[in-house]
Amino acid sequence: MSKNTKSSKGFDALLAMREELPDLSPKWDESPEGAPATPPAAAEFVGPGHLPTPYEATTDDGPLSEVEREHLALCEAALENLRVAYWAAGKALQVVRDGRLYREDYATFDDYTEDRWEMGRRHADRLIEAWPLAEKLATAGIKANESQVRELLPLASEHGQDAALLVGQTVAESVAVVEGVRMTAAILKGAVAVIPPGPFDAEQAIAQIRAYLQGEQQPAPARTADRWEKTTAAVLAIQEPARMRRFVDEARQRPQEAQAFISQMRHLADLLEKAIESGT
Repeated sequence: MSKNTKSSKGFDALLAMREELPDLSPKWDESPEGAPATPPAAAEFVGPGHLPTPYEATTDDGPLSEVEREHLALCEAALENLRVAYWAAGKALQVVRDGRLYREDYATFDDYTEDRWEMGRRHADRLIEAWPLAEKLATAGIKANESQVRELLPLASEHGQDAALLVGQTVAESVAVVEGVRMTAAILKGAVAVIPPGPFDAEQAIAQIRAYLQGEQQPAPARTADRWEKTTAAVLAIQEPARMRRFVDEARQRPQEAQAFISQMRHLADLLEKAIESGT
């Protein structure tokens, strides 16, 4: 529960409206980590370039500093503008989460997102995951919505954002010369699926994608190895320092649930070990 009840901001309504509005994103720039950011004018769109680089909190409690209050105001203004720049909201959420800028009014980041923005933690994490690649695509002049960026995220996770950017650029450039055809999430999904397994080869990937777009090649079925890699990557992602600290903090707040989770993980580990030893 939050320390104070906040009025919700109709997050779902913003999501429904965002595709109908023009792209008003500012030019991209980076602010130094932890450095004060200059607030934009009241009527100016708050984009990623106005936001500070995500940083770790210097304290877990206590009042916010003037710089932190400024960062929180900027991040919340960006969240209000989610309808025109979802990746700005993702970056803002990461700043608020990692800097614990919610701590004056909320006990946890989950409380903050649910009460302040009517947003579940899973949705918040999805936005945070998507913003770096979305920003990279936008910087390259590729306007991609959230569903399109999401189709590129598995490739970015496996081979890096530059590989995902190359795929996005190849698809965007290829469909641009065909009248009546535009880049869609489905096309990007197919383009990612035709890239062969193993180390990423840029020239080979471009050739495969162009062949797919010309109808000369069909996407390959999902590989079992892909599912294994995605599953293990999702489990091991918790070892990232910032995530681990948040996970431990939440475990302390929910000791019974944490003990049940530990028991489930031990049981799963035992099952895996037995399956490997028996070969079945």
